[in-house]
Amino acid sequence: MRFFTTLILLFLMVSLVYSQNNIYYGNPKKFNNPATLQISKVISSHPSYPLLKSYSSEDPDFWLILERINQEILATIRKVARERGYDLVGEKGFLKKEMPDITDEVIENLRRGR
Repeated sequence: MRFFTTLILLFLMVSLVYSQNNIYYGNPKKFNNPATLQISKVISSHPSYPLLKSYSSEDPDFWLILERINQEILATIRKVARERGYDLVGEKGFLKKEMPDITDEVIENLRRGR
């Protein structure tokens, strides 16, 4: 069971960041006010995340739920970043300098339904 949970989390993380190099919002070549988050914590706290455990990755519903989770997470990250004035959001630890962590705020917005 733990393996399957890890596999789901990996699917989500890869689909969220496959070409973004750990950047979830903004342009990494041009920014002034960055923030970070822990995407694994955000994903595992998504209200629909537990549903994935009841499906096989061969089931089409698995991929539909996964896509919905991805879209909602990215939309929530954009919303929080815009509201707080951040022009770049990346994975915690990806950028070398210390910056605000918005993980908990993104999670709270997801729970409230954005």
